[in-house]
Amino acid sequence: MVDPIVVKIHGYFFIISVPARIASFSRRVVAGAGQNIMLVCHAVGLPAPNRSWRGPSGNSITASSGNRHHRLLPDGGLVLGPLKPEDAGNYSCLAENVFGRDEVTYGITVQVPPGPSHLSVTATTTRSLSLQWRLPDNGGSPVTGESLYSGSYNRFLGWDSIVSIATPYGLESLRFK
Repeated sequence: MVDPIVVKIHGYFFIISVPARIASFSRRVVAGAGQNIMLVCHAVGLPAPNRSWRGPSGNSITASSGNRHHRLLPDGGLVLGPLKPEDAGNYSCLAENVFGRDEVTYGITVQVPPGPSHLSVTATTTRSLSLQWRLPDNGGSPVTGESLYSGSYNRFLGWDSIVSIATPYGLESLRFK
């Protein structure tokens, strides 16, 4: 056990003991695959607290843990990246001294581009098609719609009609060549 710090001010003795506290707040962090992020762990206390980090599997993250995706900073922060989908999860910083302990947790979400849609024809007539699609994986981010290109393509002007759709869609008055 560490002895408390005794300070004499104007003839009076004060015993100073400050439990470890973290001046950062738990929060969610969303970043794209390939990006770097920095998680802060501003710890205060007297005596100065020791800080430690734990990754999503509960494992300790140290300067010697050999993971090139995790880098501890001199100020106690943690840099992750370049991010991969498997880096997602909760990262916790623990600050501890003889008078107390505190913890902050960051929930990390790693976004990747969404997978391709599965397009299927649900009904046909001689002059129309009904189409429906499903998005198998949104990559961790909301997909608000997709674009369906119909008509003919001109390399200088692009498509002659573009339909933005987010629900099943029907094409009518089709001409076949």
